[in-house]
Amino acid sequence: MKLTDPWGLQIITGKRRRGAITMRYILLWMAILEVVLGVAVWADAQQSGPMQGRGGMTGQGMMGGQMHGAQATGNAASNYTNLCSTCHGVTGKGDGPAAAALHPKPTDFADCKRMAIISDETVFKAIKGGGQSVGLSPLMPPSGGSLTDQRIKDLVSYVRDFCKNK
Repeated sequence: MKLTDPWGLQIITGKRRRGAITMRYILLWMAILEVVLGVAVWADAQQSGPMQGRGGMTGQGMMGGQMHGAQATGNAASNYTNLCSTCHGVTGKGDGPAAAALHPKPTDFADCKRMAIISDETVFKAIKGGGQSVGLSPLMPPSGGSLTDQRIKDLVSYVRDFCKNK
């Protein structure tokens, strides 16, 4: 009489054959794990789109040169959306989804009177070193580790546009 397990493998008794069965189970579980992990990685890649949230390029074009014009503006808009809009809001008014829980409230970039007295250098330092680096909220994290100086300058210009577009 032959005994079989749920996968149809023959169960062999005795010390000599147990190693063969154990190895079959290990290989079977490794194959199942590989399939599950492969599906999970594929699903994550499909959901997040090409290179989104994956680091991507930081301030450099394909040939290593800086990006200019509409491409730089597009990157600034994307950086603002990814790094700033949660607190400062999509329109820069300091009304992002996280703003309600923050004290002090995030700066309103659309308040032209307030923005007129804040220098570009101060905005640059705040983005690069975090709010605490310029005497603002320590809850604003630094972005200097993830953005080049040029990208931060582009972001400063983008923030300034909230006043110009009123």
